[in-house]
Amino acid sequence: MAVAKISKAEFYIHKSDVDDVLSILQNTGSYEIIPFNSDEETDGPTLTHPDLPRVDFLLGETRFLLRFLEPHFKDPVSGLARAMGEKDEISLSKASELDSSTDIAASAEEVRTLERRTMEIRSEISHIDSTLSLLESLEGFPYPLELLSVGTERVKGVLGSLPISQIDEWSQ
Repeated sequence: MAVAKISKAEFYIHKSDVDDVLSILQNTGSYEIIPFNSDEETDGPTLTHPDLPRVDFLLGETRFLLRFLEPHFKDPVSGLARAMGEKDEISLSKASELDSSTDIAASAEEVRTLERRTMEIRSEISHIDSTLSLLESLEGFPYPLELLSVGTERVKGVLGSLPISQIDEWSQ
C-alpha cells in the first residue's frame, strides 16, 4: 500500500470526549495516533499576546491586594453564594475603561508601604513592651536609675538578664 500524502494534525479535545474521538479516528484506518508529549517543542513559534507580561504582572499585584485586604473585608454575601450567584456582565469597552482608570501597580505599592510601616510599628511595640517589662522589675530598686545608665566615678551599674546556668559565675 503506497502512501500518497502525509500530513500532521493536532487535535485539542475535551477530556470527556477523548476516547470517543480517538476510537473514531482509529477506526478509519487512516490515522496514526501519537500521544502529545509536552516536552517536545512545537514546530512553529508560539504566539503570545504583547500584553501578556503586563497582565501577568497585574494579576500578581491583584492577588497580593486580595490576600492583604481580604481579612478586612466584611461581605454580607457568603463566598459560596458569590461564587455560584449571578455575575455582573462587563463589556470589553467597560473593562478597558476600568483598566485605564485603576492603577493596580500603584495601589499595590501603597499597600506594600503600609504593610512595611505596620511591621515596623509592631516591632517598635514589641521593643517597648520588653523594655516596659524590664523596667517593671526595677520598681522597688532603691537607687536612682541614673546609676545604671551613667554610673558614678567608681561604680557602674549593668542591667540585663542571664541564663540560670551562668548566675554562679557572676555572683563570685
